[in-house]
Amino acid sequence: MIGPRALGAPIDIRAVGEEKGDQMDFLKLPWKIYTEDHNWVPPMITDVETIFDHKENIFYAHGEAKAFIAYRGNEMVGRIVAAVDHRANRYHNERAGFFGFFEVDRTTEPPPRFRCRQAMVVRPRYEDHARADGFSQFRWDGLPGGRV
Repeated sequence: MIGPRALGAPIDIRAVGEEKGDQMDFLKLPWKIYTEDHNWVPPMITDVETIFDHKENIFYAHGEAKAFIAYRGNEMVGRIVAAVDHRANRYHNERAGFFGFFEVDRTTEPPPRFRCRQAMVVRPRYEDHARADGFSQFRWDGLPGGRV
């Protein structure tokens, strides 16, 4: 394939805005990624929305999170959330950020190597965003509440 959706084409990382359409794109991307995985059990969208609700999730009293979508051309190919827990950083005297909700479209890379290959391409770009905000350590173990 040739063009902006071709393997190796640049990946553009865009922050999810306040618009409901952007948020729904982020929330529903796993349905696109796992559509042919018969073992995938989709989450309830309202449960995932609650995680990002600043009034419902106590995490936001001492932390913040920002969602991003990865695009190759105009096609969504991945998502991730970058977060910081200010209270934990004060306690541990560090500037650490952590990541969760990492999903990568498996059709953009031939199986079975898609996870490793895409993670090597996409992951450093998200880390670049975090470094620009002054973070020096990154944890890839998910978000508070055990959700990844």
